[in-house]
Amino acid sequence: MLNRRLAPVPHLVFAALAALLLATPCLPCEDDSGCSRKSLQAELSAALHTLWTGRTELKRETVEEAGDWAEVLETADPDDEEARYAVGWLRAILHTEKDDWIASRLLQKLPPLASDLLNPLYRDALTHPSPNVRWRAIQWFQRQKESEALPLLENCGLWRKGRGWCPT
Repeated sequence: MLNRRLAPVPHLVFAALAALLLATPCLPCEDDSGCSRKSLQAELSAALHTLWTGRTELKRETVEEAGDWAEVLETADPDDEEARYAVGWLRAILHTEKDDWIASRLLQKLPPLASDLLNPLYRDALTHPSPNVRWRAIQWFQRQKESEALPLLENCGLWRKGRGWCPT
């Protein structure tokens, strides 16, 4: 006959194993790229949430760390849906952010990518009301060549006037 005092023991062992597995951020991988990518994506998601809903002080701290949390975009394929979704959020944040410093600093701190993944964000910045934000976009397109940005850059007078500020 089964001792009633020992009956809950298997349940406790199962609960302990489940808690251990849930507490582990990522199961060991053959290569750590999958684990680190999930961690970076979580960091990016948290940063986007802060930039969308956070207080000004938190947003300012978050943009200063953009080189870290946006690192996942450096290795993303331009066709990666998650990366394009994140860029869509960055564009929405750029359009709605009222603090010029946050918007300008965000563009300055994002990592320079070899791909054209962030080009739509910087194209939007070329038409932003802030001259500081427009200047960050002009700097971006000095490194990134894109035919869609040329008419916007010409409207800024960068090529004709030899200066970095777009007229409002």
